[in-house]
Amino acid sequence: MSTIKVWKSNAVILDKPEFKSKIKNLELSPEAKASMEEDLVKEYSKLKVYAVGKEVTFCEPGDLVLITPKTLSYCDTIEFEGKVKFVSKEADILGVY
Repeated sequence: MSTIKVWKSNAVILDKPEFKSKIKNLELSPEAKASMEEDLVKEYSKLKVYAVGKEVTFCEPGDLVLITPKTLSYCDTIEFEGKVKFVSKEADILGVY
């Protein structure tokens, strides 16, 4: 999974779903893609846990978790190993599927 040995305390790193167009070879401008991804945040309900901090006990890497769209809209994002990830806190996770 992660190449980082230890993540900070209660951090939960979530995979950010990638936008995939149903229209083949559709090219979007960076602005249009960003706008569309903002709208898609409202649609995310099951997110895969990529990594967890050493104090996290509620979920583990590989779990699918529920987080509210409002909370998700406030999450920081990082680029890690070529992919964009959401950075959340354990307290923001409402449930594990």
